[in-house]
Amino acid sequence: MSLANLNIYSPVFLAPMAGVTDIPSREIAQLFSPGLVVSEMIASSDKDKFYFEKMVKVNLSKVTKSELKCPTAIQIAGHEIEWMTYAAKVIEAEGGSIVDLNMGCPAKKIVGRLAGSALMKEPRHALKIIEAVVNSTNLPVTLKMRLGWDEKSINAAEIAKSAEDIGVQLITVHARTRSQFFKGNPDWSLVKLVKDSVSIPTIVNGDIIDISSAKLAVKRSFADGVMIGRGAIGKPWLLNDISKSLYGNVLNRSVNTIMLVDLVLLHFDKILTFYGKEVGLRMFRKHLASYLKNATASLFNCKALMTESSINRLKSGIHLAFDKQALEVRW
Repeated sequence: MSLANLNIYSPVFLAPMAGVTDIPSREIAQLFSPGLVVSEMIASSDKDKFYFEKMVKVNLSKVTKSELKCPTAIQIAGHEIEWMTYAAKVIEAEGGSIVDLNMGCPAKKIVGRLAGSALMKEPRHALKIIEAVVNSTNLPVTLKMRLGWDEKSINAAEIAKSAEDIGVQLITVHARTRSQFFKGNPDWSLVKLVKDSVSIPTIVNGDIIDISSAKLAVKRSFADGVMIGRGAIGKPWLLNDISKSLYGNVLNRSVNTIMLVDLVLLHFDKILTFYGKEVGLRMFRKHLASYLKNATASLFNCKALMTESSINRLKSGIHLAFDKQALEVRW
């Protein structure tokens, strides 16, 4: 799979997640060989252009081009054509690799600005935005969306076909409507409508939390790959597990191992370096809560770790919490 001059070595991607897929967490995910990682969504008309430029720079500040790392897509959301084209130009100017357009976010704050999945109710305007963005940058443009606004307006296939004609190079579909938010079961089979309507790669997303669900999602959708979201929080090795199980060893890299406790501590240190001690400690807790699901410590000790305010004591507790499980990484 390729986008412009970018090689996508594995069709297993890390999904954009607000408050989760920051630079430290994307760097951890990249140890497990995803084909692509996506930044937290940046709302391009959220405040002013200086705020937006800052957020783009933050997301690209430590992204280094290396054959050992997969591409990073910067995801943007917005309703105004001027803002979205400006956003794409900033991403390109700052050294970005891919512009990902968000038409799937169901949050009221975003939908209230007629952005995210609200654009699926306005396909004509959505396509004007897509065309303007494609024409404003030399970077490959990708699109992430839902099946439709609700069960009575499943229009992802029609939008996808038009987006391909305009120049979008890859489509990701979260197999729910906006009205479902993240509730109920995703209908992966409806993603096949998108797959059948386009010739560009189609990626399925939504409740893919293990190898079994990944296989089933691909079987029902006929998608070219999978995007993993919440299932990878606290379990980034899932990306590698799914890649190996579904697609085999796609990378010619030496295999190394890292102990689970060392992975957790590495993630912690990256967050502390990026955010500083006070903010970093708070940011890490959401990841720690998920990592602790794989711990051998007692429930009491886990609760104590989640409220620990001393970095040194927390690190000591992490050593006690995790067993000697070894994880496979490729670099």
